[in-house]
Amino acid sequence: MKSKKENIEQYGQEDHVFRYAAWAASTAAGASQKCRFKVSKGVVLLKEADLEKLAKGFHYLKEVSEFDIWHDEKCEDLTKKAKEILNDTKSGEKPRFTYGVAAKLLNCYLKTIFVTQFIGSLSAIEKEKVSVIHPPIDRLLINSIKNKLHLIYADTEIEEKRKFWNSKDIQSWSLYEARDYKKVIGEIKRIQEKRNQPLWKIEAFWPGHQ
Repeated sequence: MKSKKENIEQYGQEDHVFRYAAWAASTAAGASQKCRFKVSKGVVLLKEADLEKLAKGFHYLKEVSEFDIWHDEKCEDLTKKAKEILNDTKSGEKPRFTYGVAAKLLNCYLKTIFVTQFIGSLSAIEKEKVSVIHPPIDRLLINSIKNKLHLIYADTEIEEKRKFWNSKDIQSWSLYEARDYKKVIGEIKRIQEKRNQPLWKIEAFWPGHQ
């Protein structure tokens, strides 16, 4: 077993990136009242899902054509592993770690590592990879989109899209099953494709920074 001194001396940038990204993602994903979990558990989940290596750089991030399939597989994997890793609640039940919580954990993790960088320092291939990373979805983003439909859609689309964004099955991100999440991210993809913008730019509507 390594001593604390050895661990400190061997601490590198990859460790630094992983720790911060894992902390940020676990804090965000563990905020749901239905699924509270400690950062330490989120760290274990990310490691068990073989996501720690992403902190080493872009060469570990899937190509654009493979990203959505990989994302879906990782969300399913995280959901399954959470049943083994997360502690029971005080009432003796497992935290409700849904596909939506898994996606929140993964999306915040990827955002922290890859999206929040100096865009001018990225290669064309890296920028393309960043453009398809899913934004974290929460109630703040959904409500903001609902209140700004006129800035996003053509006048002829607004009534139809208002019904979409007000549908009951997409209001609570922490309760999303795979079909619910894919419904929302699919619409965000359509919005951003029409605007000719990367997916992360939908967060211009997110008021959580205020």
